[in-house]
Amino acid sequence: MLYLLSVIYILLSASGLVLFKLGSQKGMEIGISAGVFHFKIGIVSLLGMVCYIMSFVLYLILVSKFDLNKIYPITTGCIFVCVMLGSFLVLKENIGIVQIIGSAAILIGVVLLALKQ
Repeated sequence: MLYLLSVIYILLSASGLVLFKLGSQKGMEIGISAGVFHFKIGIVSLLGMVCYIMSFVLYLILVSKFDLNKIYPITTGCIFVCVMLGSFLVLKENIGIVQIIGSAAILIGVVLLALKQ
């Protein structure tokens, strides 16, 4: 069950970042006018924020159940790779050979960390 929560955390975190970026490209306003703070955000950015907040709550659960020196690098590495793939697929950003090699190195590190010692 905890491993399923880890996967959900990774997907929510990466989705939240990609959705927020996607929504912010369509316009977002933050400012102060006549002493009043105003904040205008689109539904896609808001959905990204909700995903990211939900991922944080899941992360608190995961940190309490796993060794921090394992769960942090494993989930962070997976999130890096998922965000890169999401930015390529959803945001149409370019991925170069350096990103591919770096992602492969990250995934090798994740596998090594996940192995039982």
